[in-house]
Amino acid sequence: MRKLALATCLWLLASTGLAQDPNSGTDTDQPSTFERLRSHVGAILGAARQLGDWDRQSGYMFDAATQVYRQNGWNSEADNFSLDLMRSVESIPPWEINQRFDTFVGVISDRYYLDERQEAALRRMIVAENARLFAKHSGRIMSYATEAIQTRAAGEPFTADQVARWTRTAQPVFRDSRVSVERLAKEFSEQLDADQRQILERDLAAANNRMDTMERMAQGWMRGEWSAADWGMQNDPIQMAGEERVAAAAEQENAQQTDDSGSDAGVVAGVVNEAPRQEPPPTPVKPTKNVPRDDDRYARYVRAFIDKFQLNDEQQQRAWLFHKEVVERDATLRRKFDPRIEAADAGSDARTSLSTARDHALDRLFDQLKRRLERLPTTKQRQDAKPVDLDAAVNKASADVAEKPDQADKPTKRPRRQSKPEEDEKP
Repeated sequence: MRKLALATCLWLLASTGLAQDPNSGTDTDQPSTFERLRSHVGAILGAARQLGDWDRQSGYMFDAATQVYRQNGWNSEADNFSLDLMRSVESIPPWEINQRFDTFVGVISDRYYLDERQEAALRRMIVAENARLFAKHSGRIMSYATEAIQTRAAGEPFTADQVARWTRTAQPVFRDSRVSVERLAKEFSEQLDADQRQILERDLAAANNRMDTMERMAQGWMRGEWSAADWGMQNDPIQMAGEERVAAAAEQENAQQTDDSGSDAGVVAGVVNEAPRQEPPPTPVKPTKNVPRDDDRYARYVRAFIDKFQLNDEQQQRAWLFHKEVVERDATLRRKFDPRIEAADAGSDARTSLSTARDHALDRLFDQLKRRLERLPTTKQRQDAKPVDLDAAVNKASADVAEKPDQADKPTKRPRRQSKPEEDEKP
């Protein structure tokens, strides 16, 4: 859907490399090519400014996207991440391309716990791939993006005829986008270790499921079989206001025909007007029952964060999933560095350098956990948050266990249950 709706038009610009490096992935030896692409980008961004208050518009788009995810049952952890990624990027105005690009890369970097080298490689891949895609399809993207934005800015509703036309125009973009995603994922996976690749595989499976669903729905849209609910816009104020104007005009015309025929108002061809069907409320998430007992610094931060923002059960589940991933990543980093540190001569520059590199990697990992947690609270939860300094709270908790071996820095290992002495004695 995002390749067809307004959100998609702006989403493509969130990560397009043209704003970051106009020479990447495009044939800029021909001045006309670069000028054409720059003109198309400028036209789309200029149209986007006509939308007015971006906070309000991005709120409408994210509400619609959330509704689409709910309607299609896209509720896996990987689906939730993609929704978080969209929200993080779409909260930034589209004309702030550099900021959107940095946010896009930053959220992905935190997701996979990338180091600096991996993040730099990811940036280059995204720039090249998106520049290539936009260079090939900028004309098509330009045609439906500007019309969608202008329709929205005018306060008019999207119509099935418009969507059918946009969908047909966007088909080559959608197909090439899927190829681009697969190519980028393959290249990106070569930069990852086994643990990171597992996360990538989950994300790709979820993304392919979403794209398969939208591709099937697009077949109906091209036949004019589209409704606002398909894009989660059944409660969108701009869409609804426009549809109400159309419905009011039709009702007025129908009332005139009813008066002429003497029929009862509100009854047409023997069918009584009914109230619109209400969507059932979403099934509430079950509370988290098995909270980890770990007492490593990551767990202490997660507990303090949950308490400060009073996270709900679903948010707590996600917070502890982040913790699980970080603990696994911590162990991977220690396996990478610790044997080499132990093998180096005590007091040597090599040992000091390795220890510094390990500590830097672990600090970066902790910062990535913090940023992922920061994306969980709602606006209301932020407003009502307890005035707690999280780092200070964690440092105090760490001091309380500082005398216990391996408690301050490493994930806690749960002790095995001790057998009774008499059970261990052989007759």
